[in-house]
This record gives sequence, structure tokens and C-alpha cells, in this order.
Amino acid sequence: MKRLLTGATLAAFFICAAQAQTYRDAGGTVVPGSVPLVGCSASGECAGPASSTNPLPVSGTFSLSGFQPTPSYSQLSVGATSSRVALPSGTVVVVYNTGSNAAYVTLGGSSVAATTADDVIQPNSWMAFTVGSNAYLAAIETAGGTALNISGGSGLPTGAGGGGGGAITCPLGSSTPDSAGVAVTFAGTPPTGFSNPCAGAVGLQGELDCLVSVANSPALFPVNVAPTDCSVTLTTGGTAQNAFAAQTALHGFTIANIDASTGSGEPVWFSFTGTAAAGAAGSYPLAAPAATTYAGLTSYTTPAGFATSHALSVVAGTTGHKISCTWW
Repeated sequence: MKRLLTGATLAAFFICAAQAQTYRDAGGTVVPGSVPLVGCSASGECAGPASSTNPLPVSGTFSLSGFQPTPSYSQLSVGATSSRVALPSGTVVVVYNTGSNAAYVTLGGSSVAATTADDVIQPNSWMAFTVGSNAYLAAIETAGGTALNISGGSGLPTGAGGGGGGAITCPLGSSTPDSAGVAVTFAGTPPTGFSNPCAGAVGLQGELDCLVSVANSPALFPVNVAPTDCSVTLTTGGTAQNAFAAQTALHGFTIANIDASTGSGEPVWFSFTGTAAAGAAGSYPLAAPAATTYAGLTSYTTPAGFATSHALSVVAGTTGHKISCTWW
């Protein structure tokens, strides 16, 4: 029995010795081995030896080297369809957008394609990427062509990604630098009667505030617009006709059934999505007012932010029915 216990004790010893061995330094001095334990409490209990699941805590002062170009460079002209270019050599690439419009970029293989869901690099800004197994960079834009300069290298890129010398895109208007020298690009042409929603914005923060305001305003800052009369007298009872034709400059309209006598005070039906017809889906009725007093006059006025490129169709049962209408 004693021999068995001795053998078990020796086996346990050799198992432990495999975990914590002794070593000799360069001078031949024996250095006792040890197994570092982590997660230890005051009661003496520990989470276990240091391992990938029980990492050893390390504290101190560390330094990281900044980005160092290989040097190796690639250039890419970015358009409305995705294009790609081989990455320059290096474990890290810094992608500079040297153009005037935002670019959406992604890394990948020889068939990689960019979409607007990828990382966006604003004009006169940059973004860094760890290359990994990727060999190409793809890019696409939605507001106009731009250019990318790609620098390959290693290390941690530091610095600013853009600022007062940058640019920003607002929804409407023309391109003009603000008082801080930021090139503000307004995509598209505003409808007639609308002012530049970002006019007078000062500095990059001003442009950002402008974008937030525009995005949250359904009316997009309308200015005074001269009204245009679109009143009609129906030429044929029961046949729809247009109060005004389809147009892109329309911001809203008001229509009213003012005829208290024609057709014994019949209703008017109107539609701004199709051809008006009595009782039809997509058409709306306007009841006639009372004779002489015009009490109960019914009208419709479009809400703020309303716009339609469709004609306003109207119909009533009797020839000569009068309808008042104004659009702006």
C-alpha cells in the first residue's frame, strides 16, 4: 500500500513539474520556475494560471509608432459606378479624398465593388485601413466625381481627417464658399420660389446645423411666392377638366366650391393623383355653400411641404359650375 502511495505522489510531482520547470541563466545560476496565477483574491483563491482565457494583466507606459509610408502610392478616379485599384504595398493604407465630393470605399479582392453602405470619406479628409488579406480598394460616389490618393505603409496614422478647409453637401442651391472658406456644395437646383436653405451658414458647424435643419423641415424654408389663379367654369357637366396642368414648380394650392346655384348646389369632386370622378376612390368632394350667405363653404388647402407633379382634375354634374382655385 505504501509503495502505491509513493508512486501516486511521484506521478503528481512530475505532472506539476511539467508546468513549472527550472532554468539556468547565462551565468549558470538556477532560476526556479513558476506558474503565474491570475484573478487571485485576498482569500487565496485564483482563477487559474495565465492563458488565452485568463490573460495576464499588464500595466505601464507604452509607445506606438506613427504611420510611416513605404513609400508606395495608388490613385483612383471615383465615379457614379464602382471602380477599383490595387492597393500600394504596406500593412496599413491611408486613403485621402482630394476631390470635392464624398467617396464610399471598401477593401477586398480583385472583384470587390463599393456601395453607398460602405465607409464614407468626406472631401479633403482621410481614413486609414488595416490591409490584412485585401489587395484592392473600390470606391463609388453619388454627388459628382472625386479623386483618391492611397498611401501604403505601417504604423498608427494620427492627425486630423479634415476641417475648415473641407467641404460639405447641402440639399439645394449652388456651390459657394462660406465665410470660413468651406466649399459648400448644394446638390440640385431649388424649385422656383425657394431660397438657398444653407445660405449664410458660417463655418463647418454652420453647414452641419443647416443640414440638420433642412432634414427636419418638411417645407425646406419656403419664401414668398406670387399666387396664380386657377379658377375654372366647367365646360361640360360630368366631364373632368384640369384646373391647372402638371408642373414641377408647384408648392401648394387652394380649391373651393363657390357655386351655390348651379346644379341646385351640387358638390365638386377633385383629384391631384388622377382623373376626378364623382364617388371614385382618389377623388375628394367639396360640398356647395348655402345660397346668398355662402355659409358652409368647403375648401381644401394643401399642407406645408406638399408638392405634386400631377395636374389638378375637377368635375361636377352640371355645365357652367364655378370653382375657385389658387396655386403657388
